[in-house]
Amino acid sequence: MIRRGIVFLFLFATYGFISAQLGNEKISETKFSGKIEKASKAFFLLDREGKSDTVKLAKDGSFQLVIKQTKPEFFLLQMGKNSLTLFLLPGDDFNAQFIGSTVPDNATYTGKSAPYAVYLTKRQREDRDIASVKPYNNWPETTPTAFMTMRDSIRNGRIVSLDKEAKTNLFSAAFVALEKKSFNYQFANDLVLYRQVAEEKYSQMPVEFINAVNETKRDDDAMAWNDQFLTFAQNLVKQEAALTYNQGNDKSYLHYYELQVNKVCELFITEKCRNAIYPRIMQDLIRDVGTQDLTSCLKKFEECCTNKTYVQRVKTYAAQFEYMYAGRNAPDAAFYDTTGKNMLFSDYRGKLLYVDVWATWCGPCKREIPDLKKLEEEYHGKEIQFLSVSTDKDLNAWKNYLRKNDMVGLQTHQSDKSEESVSILYMVNSIPRFLLIDEEGKIISADAPRPSSGELVRSVIDAHLKD
Repeated sequence: MIRRGIVFLFLFATYGFISAQLGNEKISETKFSGKIEKASKAFFLLDREGKSDTVKLAKDGSFQLVIKQTKPEFFLLQMGKNSLTLFLLPGDDFNAQFIGSTVPDNATYTGKSAPYAVYLTKRQREDRDIASVKPYNNWPETTPTAFMTMRDSIRNGRIVSLDKEAKTNLFSAAFVALEKKSFNYQFANDLVLYRQVAEEKYSQMPVEFINAVNETKRDDDAMAWNDQFLTFAQNLVKQEAALTYNQGNDKSYLHYYELQVNKVCELFITEKCRNAIYPRIMQDLIRDVGTQDLTSCLKKFEECCTNKTYVQRVKTYAAQFEYMYAGRNAPDAAFYDTTGKNMLFSDYRGKLLYVDVWATWCGPCKREIPDLKKLEEEYHGKEIQFLSVSTDKDLNAWKNYLRKNDMVGLQTHQSDKSEESVSILYMVNSIPRFLLIDEEGKIISADAPRPSSGELVRSVIDAHLKD
């Protein structure tokens, strides 16, 4: 699925570190400064236990901020798709220098926290190198037992390396303990991901493989905000939800997310761990199925998540999508054809309206076209209008594609006025996206089944098509 436009940062609370309230504990001010040359963005995000601060860069790429700490802590610096884990000591004067946005490459550090940063940067490079040698999609080439042995060997090698560097750099015992726990979660996550890509080839996983995942600790509050723990937790939730989903009859995407919400509550015991996992799950849920009726899903989420501020934030944001629930009046989006003729959705009242929101640069969109053509042929002469609405910024690219590819149906482009466009009125944050509107202009689905779904899309159309 291709992501577009809207970024769902609403799910993560943002707090200024300078003004953070840390109770009656002794507070130390940590100075964090540095410079990112040739940065792709004018800011980066600095995350601490799920709370993010936006740090703006000066014109020359420099930055500085003061962080209030009561203890050594992990931070995650995020610049676009790149990230870097840091471990900062309270009261330190820490400086980091980067060239470009591909952190952690070309990084240099000074300050008491520098040895930790050097070590963590090295570990992240090793992760990247390991992934490039044996890409995720090639994992099934290795048997489950051999894969487990290989990843366990990597974990043990890291423990040896950590112990050596800890002795040389006088790393704190707390840091070493947390790192070793992190290795365990990374190992368990590798097993979860392996099962996802290899279960078709190896339908039965060895008992020791399953046990290694099941026995991974899920109630360690000290690791609740650790990135390796959260990655493991999210992938485990997805896998367990998928197992239940595949055995049931409800094949809607919303049901898959409902199962994920339930699985967080079922698989993880402590409030802190649940509250740390939910932001990752709910961010995806709102992004992918926010236009559907989330009432039951949000009710379960509210029962399991004890962070009431976060719960209210999710509910408030989800409420913005309610006008697109089934049965509501369809927003009257505007569009035009290749001749420049302007039209509205309401021009097609009296017929079902099946709308394909797409773009010529979108591979998944173009892969739907053959099945869309079959649908149009199958329902030719019936009271249904198939409408393709392009979101291309390059009009010539759109027109050239139509001319070269024998496109059928009504081919149009969304309005140039954003307030009238399909993208804005229907909160289209990913394409392809399909809409189904009834003959009275009521929404049947603002995220309808794709043409490639076969009998699913036909059953939905047939259920609302008048004889």
